[in-house]
Amino acid sequence: MATYLMLIKVFDDAEKVIYKFGPTEESLGEIEFNLVQEEFRQLERVPGTTKDHMFMKAASAIARCYAEGDGFPDKTFFAS
Repeated sequence: MATYLMLIKVFDDAEKVIYKFGPTEESLGEIEFNLVQEEFRQLERVPGTTKDHMFMKAASAIARCYAEGDGFPDKTFFAS
């Protein structure tokens, strides 16, 4: 079964980027990527979830953007 993940950027500066993430706009958690330490932190869990599957998918998607070096998109969608 496919996993769908929406990412909506809410903050971006030289030290960190913060995204809302989840399967729909009605069900979003929040993730922070610290660019200085290259570490992720879950600020809010996706409502109704008990595992970190969506957080891990969001971290992977953001890490891919970071590795490509083209900046962080304002809004994007991934399926896996």
